[in-house]
Amino acid sequence: MTLADRALAGLSVAFTASIIAYADLPANIPPHVPIDGGRVFIGKPFVALLLPLAAIAVWVLLARLRTNSPDAIPSSADPGPATALLLSAFHVTMLIAIIGVHLWLAR
Repeated sequence: MTLADRALAGLSVAFTASIIAYADLPANIPPHVPIDGGRVFIGKPFVALLLPLAAIAVWVLLARLRTNSPDAIPSSADPGPATALLLSAFHVTMLIAIIGVHLWLAR
């Protein structure tokens, strides 16, 4: 299994964790928008989806830089999938911490 395959698996786990955890995320995550005199918090979708989408964007940008560079690095040292895998793992850990399930922290 190549690093790119592992990164794709990590991204799919991150998006799946976002979908599963979305209902359990706190409703009052900042930022908020004032609507009709009240505050409507809009941070929940940002927390759920921004980091996996950023991981995909970084992977695409690094792949484009690699193909357009005259002194391209070898494919074994491709930083795009490694960065996407790291951000996916961080995202899942962050979701676990926000929801409040500390399964492995208690040990």
